[in-house]
Amino acid sequence: MKCSVIIPLGPGHHAYIEDSKQSIREAITQSKGPFDQISTIIINDLEGKIGRSNARNQGIKQAKADQADWIFFLDADDIIMKNVFESFAPYEKDYDAVWGNILIQQPHQRQNNQASHIGQLITIHYIEEILLFEPFITLQIGHFIRTDLALDNLFSSYLDAGEDFEYYLKVWTKYKCIKIKDIFFMNRVGFSSIGPRAATGADWLHATRHILKSYRVKLGINHVNTALIELTNQKVIEYARYIKENHISDPNNFIHLKKLFPYKGYMDVSLKTCPTFVMITHNDDLVLNRLLWIGDYRLTSFLIWSKLAKHAKRIFDIGAYTGIFSLVAALSNLNSQIYCFEPLTRNYARIIENIFLNHVTNIHVYCQCVTHSDEDQHFYIYEDSSDLPLINSTRNHSQTMINSSKIKSISLNTFCKENDCYPDLIAIDTSGAEINVLQGMIDIIPISQPDFIVSLFDQETADFVTQFFQPFHYYFYDYCEDNPYLNQIDVIEAKGDDLKKNIFISTKPIDTLKRILSSSKNQTNLSPIQEE
Repeated sequence: MKCSVIIPLGPGHHAYIEDSKQSIREAITQSKGPFDQISTIIINDLEGKIGRSNARNQGIKQAKADQADWIFFLDADDIIMKNVFESFAPYEKDYDAVWGNILIQQPHQRQNNQASHIGQLITIHYIEEILLFEPFITLQIGHFIRTDLALDNLFSSYLDAGEDFEYYLKVWTKYKCIKIKDIFFMNRVGFSSIGPRAATGADWLHATRHILKSYRVKLGINHVNTALIELTNQKVIEYARYIKENHISDPNNFIHLKKLFPYKGYMDVSLKTCPTFVMITHNDDLVLNRLLWIGDYRLTSFLIWSKLAKHAKRIFDIGAYTGIFSLVAALSNLNSQIYCFEPLTRNYARIIENIFLNHVTNIHVYCQCVTHSDEDQHFYIYEDSSDLPLINSTRNHSQTMINSSKIKSISLNTFCKENDCYPDLIAIDTSGAEINVLQGMIDIIPISQPDFIVSLFDQETADFVTQFFQPFHYYFYDYCEDNPYLNQIDVIEAKGDDLKKNIFISTKPIDTLKRILSSSKNQTNLSPIQEE
């Protein structure tokens, strides 16, 4: 059996073709896979008179004349992987065309011969999976196809951009195709072809989106339904699992990933500090997005919070967002009473929904702003309204503000006196308004001496917290979210890798905390917390 590797050599690519040819030789040396013969067909179009489509079509016809059974398409500026033929072998009998995954090499990576795994669907089995996502994260040119089928589905020569994607969809509509997780080639960025029919990335994206739209209409998937959402979620979870298992997830780009790979629906939350629970997202919960793409969110904070919740009767969650701290506390101690405060109506509604999903009865939710007084406060939102706002506060920051309004507010001094409930454990995350929250609870601290987990937005907040708690004889404990150790400190500093850093504040000395935090038999893969 024979395979022909087809390479169109366009304007500007003459300097890179030798690298591509060498990569083919190295792949053949390592393994021919199911093939007895592998040849290379280079269609010379350095003057740009033929065009990419016609060049590939000429290559297909030559491969047919050479009696090649299979074709592999490769661009002149790309590098084929050494194991590509071996990776293809298991699929040769059952499929008509086979795609693989892609590495990308940026200009700054070439000196050290480095490459990155680009964001893309890991596997594809159905054309619907292609149509549900942006074209640049599904398929690219490097793939195997039976020569006769390629001959029956030549590239459209009238298109200057998107002709490759139109060809993919045409093939996937007619034949048995698959994309596998093995990497087939490396795309070297910055070597784009030039010439009279060259197209930019923007041109390609515009053309392919138009092609996608027409195919969606043709196949009747231009309207969202439950089945399509479930299919989308399956592919998103597959990619999220892949990048976490291969340690290529990046805390700095999960916002970008959530836009390319939208997840909508129910999500299991397994923090290993309490029983697994369910939350819902419409790709708008930034906490769940972080858990999905990075696999962690304040792991040590939840470990401390969950274990202390087992010993608390009344727990306050201030600035609750969509309720994850409240749910952890409630499920860690079903006999406790959780008082959950969230001033934004959108977030408040999501908390109610999440509580209902988990059949939890010990969480009381208040759509109120906890602050230093009982007067309505100006409230500022600093994030894109397409997400449930995570950064919002009664404090006016220097950041760009999206919206502001007056909201119903209350101090904990008033709330606790009116309801005769004094907290044992409190979480405060109010995006820089922690100062106002603490000022409004100064009367209740001597009464119940609660433990605190406080999110520090900046050094001004950290300095205030240090001074505020000293008269009450509290201890301050610093920790890292990815390292379960408490370190007793005298002065709080708001430094860390994240935008916000959590600090633990308690009247309990370190020895007492060690007993409490290591005695509970929580299911966790974290080591017992101890002093550094």
